[in-house]
Amino acid sequence: YFCIAFNKRWNATVGRVHPNLWYFLRKLRTEEKRGSLAIAATRRGDPPPPRKRKYRRLQERIDRLQQDYRRGRRTAVQY
Repeated sequence: YFCIAFNKRWNATVGRVHPNLWYFLRKLRTEEKRGSLAIAATRRGDPPPPRKRKYRRLQERIDRLQQDYRRGRRTAVQY
């Protein structure tokens, strides 16, 4: 999944199918700075950015299904 996310972000950053060398290098530096800032934030202990609502709801649904399975409310077939 990381590769797919990176490619999507990279294509959005570059915004061109065939960029010239200097444009490519400028965008590569931009992406490197973004990565460095993310690493620095993680090292500082900053919280990750909040998830989108649809992903929070999806995770809550998965958690409920797991709880139901563990408590015997659902079988493996229903799960």
